[in-house]
Amino acid sequence: MAYFLVSLGLEMDGLQPSFCSLYQLGAKYTPDIVLRFQFQRLFLPIFLHANFVHLLMNVFFQMRIGFWVEKYFGTLKMIVIYLVSGVGGNLLSAFLDRQNLSIGASTSVFGIFGAYGCYFAYNWNNMGPGRNLNLLLYLFFVVVNFSFSLSVKSIDMGGHLGGYMVGGAVGFMLLPWEETTKTWAWIRIGSAVGSFLFFGGLVLGLSLITFPCGECIHPCVGYFS
Repeated sequence: MAYFLVSLGLEMDGLQPSFCSLYQLGAKYTPDIVLRFQFQRLFLPIFLHANFVHLLMNVFFQMRIGFWVEKYFGTLKMIVIYLVSGVGGNLLSAFLDRQNLSIGASTSVFGIFGAYGCYFAYNWNNMGPGRNLNLLLYLFFVVVNFSFSLSVKSIDMGGHLGGYMVGGAVGFMLLPWEETTKTWAWIRIGSAVGSFLFFGGLVLGLSLITFPCGECIHPCVGYFS
């Protein structure tokens, strides 16, 4: 919320931050990440929002699901899931969408969704008779949100998908393990290997990108100077 106010204070377009304000404050822009090593653009977009409705929606879903995830995993692990998912989502977005700006905490919010799914998988046998209904509600929630992401062109589907995948993998690694069987040990190892391959593969893929626009200087460079 504080960073949203900063973006409004830098420059407003109506009642929302201007395009160049969002760029200046660290929106994801692949050429700057790859060509100018501005890696903060994988992290700062988590705290940027296009307008008040965008901010309000992310805060609502973050509080609705995130409150329970924090209670189960603990605050420190919740912070790790939130930030690593956000960076992972922006990394996949940078690879899939190389010309457009991308902002929003939804990469991290979808990471929370992914971690919430880990709870169902690990605690399924102890959840009682209401587990089927709870699982259906969870799956409905995820499907609706991904369907909405696909149907609206302005929504960053790559960021949402990347955040969800990383949130699930990190969630399995950080589960409060009450018992460890050989199967769950392999799932934890697989999650760690999958996370390494995800991040390593995308970093390698980004390093091999050639841009048809050469240096790809964004129009907002020098806008406020």
